[in-house]
Amino acid sequence: MKKLGILGGLGPYASAHFYELLTKMQKIKREQDHIEIFIHSVPETPDRTAFILNEGAEDPRPTMIRAMRTLVAAGANIIAIPCVTAHMILTETAEAVKVPVLNIIDETVQALVLQNVRTVGLLATDGTLSSGLFKKVLADKNIGMIVPELRDQRKLMHNIYEKIKMNNQIDRDVFFRLAVDLRIRGADTVILGCTELSLLNRDKKLGEGFTDMLEILARASLLYCGAKVRDKYSVAY
Repeated sequence: MKKLGILGGLGPYASAHFYELLTKMQKIKREQDHIEIFIHSVPETPDRTAFILNEGAEDPRPTMIRAMRTLVAAGANIIAIPCVTAHMILTETAEAVKVPVLNIIDETVQALVLQNVRTVGLLATDGTLSSGLFKKVLADKNIGMIVPELRDQRKLMHNIYEKIKMNNQIDRDVFFRLAVDLRIRGADTVILGCTELSLLNRDKKLGEGFTDMLEILARASLLYCGAKVRDKYSVAY
């Protein structure tokens, strides 16, 4: 099987959960059947949202490229990055290495197409929303996108940066109010469009009506490496 490289630390809690997902999602007969994984956690990588929104902010791409090259040098055949916002600036970094870099956005949209989803609600960082990339990829597949109102988006960013990333308790009531509002406005499913939000699904399963991008990336990573996925994770999401 191919060896997976994980560019982690963007942020660390989401990266740790990603490794946990890879481990529990793989279908094995013995522990030696697990895929080989290299994890390079680089939390000093400059903030991706700040770079996208602020012209003078430090560029995270050189740090990401160095980390990806380290993974390739270690033996990784495929690279996964458990950070959605990083994919808004992925093109240049992916071209700097000679192995495939999985794209969490493409994998998610492919899953949505298979499920015949027509409109999504997206909970993501300001950087992800500002780039417009997610909206374009969805539009190419004739899928509409609804995002929180400005005031609600500020609450979401506060919970991502000041709560989850700092390992503080997120306000689940705020999160669910945002999700309900997106559904009222026409969303068929609510995308956890920031990998930190996947921790909500880890701590207590959110149930139907949510699309967990980190789970989708984990499933895709295993399949691309040639591994088998447990039956309960065999569906797109």
